[in-house]
Amino acid sequence: MKDVDLMVKLTEAVVKSTSLPVTVKTRLGWDDSMLNIEEVAERLQDVGIKALAIHGRTRCQMYKGEADWTLIGKVKNNPVFIFLSSAMVISTARKKQWSIKTAMVWTAL
Repeated sequence: MKDVDLMVKLTEAVVKSTSLPVTVKTRLGWDDSMLNIEEVAERLQDVGIKALAIHGRTRCQMYKGEADWTLIGKVKNNPVFIFLSSAMVISTARKKQWSIKTAMVWTAL
């Protein structure tokens, strides 16, 4: 998340090296001052990823604090690739609010 150019370059190399669909899981950004997921999502889409999973927190947050569903919702509005959200708890109401059809669960209570 700190070096988007490198992330895109590495992802593009993977996409070009295989006929399999390439997916990416990432976060909203490095910290609250670097919330760059919208740019990251668009650039990864441009190099050919087929699905994007977003953990709704920054790298510095790790698994603490609330997920930022506003940014997830903005990225979700891009219709080109399959979108998955990732957060510790995804309620039915939250899924409906952002029209999220698929969710990935990493942590179970």
